[in-house]
Amino acid sequence: MKKLFTLLVSAMVATASFATDYTDNLTVTVNGSAMPTIQSTISVTENTDGSYKFSLNNFKFMTFSLGDIVVDNIAGITNNGVTSLKAAQDVTLSLGTMPLSLMAEKTDGKLYALIDIYYPLLNQTIHVVFGNNNGLGYQLKNSGFEDWHIAKASYDTGEDTPAIVEGDEPNNWHDMISCSESQQGLGYMASYNPFVFKSTKVRPGSTGSYSALLKSIDFWFTIANGTLTSGRLNAGAIDAADVSNHAYLDMSKTDKDNNGDPFYQTINGTPDSVAVWMAFKQGTPNADYPYATLSAALTDGTYYQDPDTLSYSNVRALAKDTTITTTFTTGLPVWKRVVVPFKMIDSNVEGKAMLLTMATNANPGKGSTDTLYVDDLSLIYNMPAVSNITYKGSTISGFSAATTRYTLSGDAVISLDDIDVTTTGANGARVYKEMRQNGDNAVVTVSVYSGDLANSLVYTLTFTGATTGVKAVEVNDAKTTNAPVQIYTVNGQRVNNMLPGQVYILKKGNKTIKVVK
Repeated sequence: MKKLFTLLVSAMVATASFATDYTDNLTVTVNGSAMPTIQSTISVTENTDGSYKFSLNNFKFMTFSLGDIVVDNIAGITNNGVTSLKAAQDVTLSLGTMPLSLMAEKTDGKLYALIDIYYPLLNQTIHVVFGNNNGLGYQLKNSGFEDWHIAKASYDTGEDTPAIVEGDEPNNWHDMISCSESQQGLGYMASYNPFVFKSTKVRPGSTGSYSALLKSIDFWFTIANGTLTSGRLNAGAIDAADVSNHAYLDMSKTDKDNNGDPFYQTINGTPDSVAVWMAFKQGTPNADYPYATLSAALTDGTYYQDPDTLSYSNVRALAKDTTITTTFTTGLPVWKRVVVPFKMIDSNVEGKAMLLTMATNANPGKGSTDTLYVDDLSLIYNMPAVSNITYKGSTISGFSAATTRYTLSGDAVISLDDIDVTTTGANGARVYKEMRQNGDNAVVTVSVYSGDLANSLVYTLTFTGATTGVKAVEVNDAKTTNAPVQIYTVNGQRVNNMLPGQVYILKKGNKTIKVVK
């Protein structure tokens, strides 16, 4: 009896689905006009096969009540603790059957969703935004430098008790107090004098109360730059220009700072530029070395340091400005917004972490006793422009970037491999192609998003009299060109796991095989 009870419990657990409710702001936009924001609740259920069910009940806009929006069997992909859900389906609502495109990202406590519903009666697209993308890895943490903690370090100086250095350090950012050292004693020497301070001087229009103040120090034999990084600093040599003095990140390392944060920051998108408010002043003007600096590298999370003499193969994009000029000479800071573009280095590298470093001089050991205020840093993601959509190498008839719906003729069987989308103006453009059968027609949905999912545009291609093949569901994500194994049912629905006794289609790159589990 006990064994039977155990088997029954195990069977119930194996078939159970668990729903999580998310309550947040919901905004509906039609033809560029936004309706008043309301609070709403969305439920996300993880199915037993690893797919997800998305439910927005009692959805309304203007005077229309559309009923319940339910999208099931959605594939989920998890990266850096964030699960992405993407689907394009026809949904049956109170006003009829309508095509819907969904893009959502969730963590344990947060959901962000973009929903586009085409309403044929009005020939309009209803755009729905639920929540926001804060905390989903598209910005560096504490980029307003509002949150601080006391950083402490202990060093053996040969005395009876260790020497303790401490000072203010912005959360998720690091200066010399929390540095590592390549030679014993260098860390103590480097961190004994504070280089970074909590300042109440903020840029114009800021809603915050603090900024970070970086100062360089004259050690009589060299100038030590004030430096702040999203990674970790290393004290490696007396000579300031030695590359053993650097900032670095390595996601494989488990050490934490005094606030419990790792010495790296993860990023889930590819930005087009970084912007930060700065106020810079040289203590004694130096015509040979007059500039402050900012550098940022989006990497795959493996070891990377700046500066270095090595050439790295783990970098997706780089941004660097070594010509940040003085903005004030006396009195209070004069702020300016510095915008530095990212250059794509290798689109085949999957971006996972960013090393961003700011310093009071672009040349180590140079300059003078300089001052650099930094405030309200942000990563900028452009909305990609769709310059072309082709079918079998030819631009689709009547294509215009401003026209989002097309009725076309094609072959009897349509494959997503036949559809190509060209975007410009955005490093992190995210392009998804999905296909479904709608009666006698094959419908291809092309969804284009900015790298942070803040903006979107959906194109619909209806091929009359055509059917879908086994590649009916496919997702092409421009975040990376790596090709993981993708699992589909024979109906073309992508899933995460295979169940015993079922037939599946496995796809990796351009190779497709059929398997029986």
